[in-house]
This record gives sequence, C-alpha cells and structure tokens, in this order.
Amino acid sequence: MAMLSRYAAAELYPAERRGAVMGTVVWGGTIGALAGPAMLPVTSELASPPEVGPYVLALLATIGALVAVSGFPSAQAPPAGGLAPPGPHRDQAPRTERETATDERAAITRVALVSMITGQVIMVAVMTMTPVHMHTHGQGLGAVSVVLTAHLAGMFALAPLSGKLADRIGGAATIQAGLAVLVSSGVCTVLASPSAGFVFSAGLFLLGYGWNLTFVGGSALLTGRSTRLQGRVDALVWAASGVAGLGAGPLMAGAGFGALVAVACAAVVLPAVLLRHHARRGERAKADQSTPVPF
Repeated sequence: MAMLSRYAAAELYPAERRGAVMGTVVWGGTIGALAGPAMLPVTSELASPPEVGPYVLALLATIGALVAVSGFPSAQAPPAGGLAPPGPHRDQAPRTERETATDERAAITRVALVSMITGQVIMVAVMTMTPVHMHTHGQGLGAVSVVLTAHLAGMFALAPLSGKLADRIGGAATIQAGLAVLVSSGVCTVLASPSAGFVFSAGLFLLGYGWNLTFVGGSALLTGRSTRLQGRVDALVWAASGVAGLGAGPLMAGAGFGALVAVACAAVVLPAVLLRHHARRGERAKADQSTPVPF
C-alpha cells in the first residue's frame, strides 16, 4: 500500500511532472530505512513486551498518514470519453485505430511489468546473499552494515533524480539506464573481493540504484492507468521478489555467489529485447504517419 501511494501522488500533478513526484515518494523510503532501526531503543519502551513497540509506532504513523491524506484534493477524473483525444467519439473511431491503441497500451504494460520484475529479482537475489557471501570471506557485522547502508542509499536516496530523468527522457529510456547499471553492479560485485570495501560497496550501491531506475521508470509508464492494473503489476513484482529471495539461497549453495550474480544479471536480456521491440514499433508507427498518401 505504501508503494502504491506513488501513483496516487502522481495523479495530482501534470503529466510532465509525475515522474519526479513518484521519485520523491519513493525517496521517502530513505527516511523509514534509516530512522526505523535507529528508533528501536525508543519504541521498545512504548509497550510490553518490548517487541510490540515498533508495531505501536507503525500504527500511530499509519493513523497520522490517514489524517494527512484526508485533506488532499481528489485527482480529477477523466471525462466521459476517457483518455481519448478530442475529436470524433471514441466509439466512432475506426476499429483498427482502437485496436492499435489497445495493442500499444498492452505493449507498454508488458515492458513496465517485465522490467520492474527483472530489477526486483536481480536486486533481491543479490542483496539477500551478500551478507552470507561476506561472512564466508571473514567479514564482520560492521563491514556488512556499511555495504548494506550503501545499498539502501542506492535504492532510495537518488529516487528524485530517477523521477526527473523519467520526465525528461521517458520511462523506457530510464529503464534502459537501470538495466545497464544493474549489469555494472554485477561486474563490480563479482570481480571485487568483499574485503575490497569501497569497490564492493560501490557494487551494492549500483545494485540499489539500478533497481531504483527500473522501478521508477516502469512506474512512469503506468501513470494514468487504472488503479487495478497498477495494483496487479505491483502484486506480481512483490511476488517475484519473494521467489527471488527463496531461490537465491539454493542457487548460491549449489553454484556460488558469482554464478548467482551472473544468472541474475542475465535476466536483463528479456526486458532489453522487449524495449528494443517496442522502440521498433514506435519507429514504424512514425514512419507510417509520415508516409505521404498517393493521389
């Protein structure tokens, strides 16, 4: 529910600013990621037993959020004609034109869904096994915490930049950048020893930021779509996250950390192919529109 709020916030702004707005909402996760663990000593005193304290704080925060959003203006509903452009009624439009628009929306949804799932799977698979990998190489909790802090910073801290990038170059191009960053992170984590603190931490930072780019870029492609579709996409993304977390352990146990990273990064091929196919469809559509009609 917290992540779905990025779409709700984006609906309150013009289309050219929605990416930046979603990035800002995702960036808010930085506050929770850093402040949550730091508040454990305080929250443990809110209730008995101490483990109940964080849940009490979460309940209070949820109530505060509900009060805050109750005063928000409602997003303007689309006119009766939906999102169809001005002109003839959409039911009077040529069938082929309607089918083309439907196919285009479906293609964009596939690109967003596959890209977001890919980024999530790569990030979760590598992130969950990183502490184990570091421990087997003799690294202590201090080193692990530094690396994971760098990873969390990559996941959330630069989200506003990702959002502005999506507004400027588009969601698809932002996803492409994210896939490239994810592959770069894989190279860093495989080639660098966990004892090489800076390089290994940089790899985990890039892992987080690559996920952020694919997540924000994919979300930007779905703004203005139905909340049911947005919810289904998010449900599939988080379900894939669970599968990745469960599958990463056996894969690493059987083949090692390097193989895990290689298999995860190989997943970028599918969204890359879909993005290329979508770009070619766009080029063909532009060419068809610019072709003069013979008399």
